[in-house]
Amino acid sequence: AGDLMTEDVAINYVHQFIYDYQIDNNAASYARTSNTWSYLYSVVGKCNEVIGKVVTTTEDPSLKAVLGEALALRSFAYLTLAQRYQQTYVGNEDKPCVPLTLTPNDDRASIGKRATVKEVYNKLLTDLELSISLLEGYNRPNKTRIDKNVAAGIYARALMVVGDWA
Repeated sequence: AGDLMTEDVAINYVHQFIYDYQIDNNAASYARTSNTWSYLYSVVGKCNEVIGKVVTTTEDPSLKAVLGEALALRSFAYLTLAQRYQQTYVGNEDKPCVPLTLTPNDDRASIGKRATVKEVYNKLLTDLELSISLLEGYNRPNKTRIDKNVAAGIYARALMVVGDWA
């Protein structure tokens, strides 16, 4: 569905993703919109719980890895939300984007103010920089876990969106 919402795929027949392809599956009550929003904010919420329990100055390698993974995963969720629910970064920096919930006590029912596009990207980029440093030396046990390379990949993707090619 996400790929079909870009200009990278051309489809000329009716299929189950036709509304995504035509960018016509965007009302808040539609299942795809509602599920995407709810899922990504549930990821943010769970990451906030982890982030709220681990101090960033910890020297424990296991806790550093857990914190680094949570920061990277929350950043990826915000990157996806920003790309789905607002225009791209360049030229839209001051437009309203998605709400930033950054503590375990934030819940979607209390979300009111939307952060600007710039605020969302600044936060996720800062978190990814910290994540990369926390994940230094961490060897993930399997591909379902986030390591430094995965966090760096998310970081590179976000930098491409903001136009920071260097």
